[in-house]
Amino acid sequence: SGLRALEVGVRALQEGSINRAIVGAADMAGDLRCVLGQHHAQNLSKNGIARPFDKDADGTMVGEGAAAIILKRLDDAQQDGDRIYAIIKGVGTATGGRLESCDPDRDAYHQSIERTIREAGAKPESVSYLETHGSGVAAEDALEADTLSALFGASESPNPCYIGSAKADVGHTGAVAGLASLIKAALCLDQQLLPPLRNLQTMRYEWVRGKRRFIAPAAAQYWLR
Repeated sequence: SGLRALEVGVRALQEGSINRAIVGAADMAGDLRCVLGQHHAQNLSKNGIARPFDKDADGTMVGEGAAAIILKRLDDAQQDGDRIYAIIKGVGTATGGRLESCDPDRDAYHQSIERTIREAGAKPESVSYLETHGSGVAAEDALEADTLSALFGASESPNPCYIGSAKADVGHTGAVAGLASLIKAALCLDQQLLPPLRNLQTMRYEWVRGKRRFIAPAAAQYWLR
């Protein structure tokens, strides 16, 4: 996937084996045979709408596309006068679960987020925006909302944490999905704007169980930090 390529590029830059990387992915998932295959493994929305984290969401939508980013070490990018959209401070991955199960593994997902926070040297309560997987598939949304609200909402904070999902706009783009989300988050940082999480009517209850407020913007707003 694009995110696995991202991890390879970041690690190679960290160890000094390369000075820059082009990280990309493409997925033409809209072919009818591909759509039927995905629907067999994971039901697509009968309403034709991806509704991430909505309590009545009934599945995701097929999307397709391509994405690419340029990675450099921060010092090199500053020296070269490059326009810097975002700084990647941490990357976390974990494996787990059974191959015959389509549902993500809860422990592995939790570990991957914890590793990212630890590598970035960040405090969970300082994070003010989460660009999520947010597929609109009930089991995936429940696991993600439960894990993220537990990790980022464990401590009280006067500042809310906003959530978003590119899949509400472009569908599930397969191998491109992670990079599409990364690019969206980088543009949010660059423009200091938070776009709406579309199609959300009633947020899943997992988001409101923590000590902190999680907000899905209903309309575009300035990212005040």
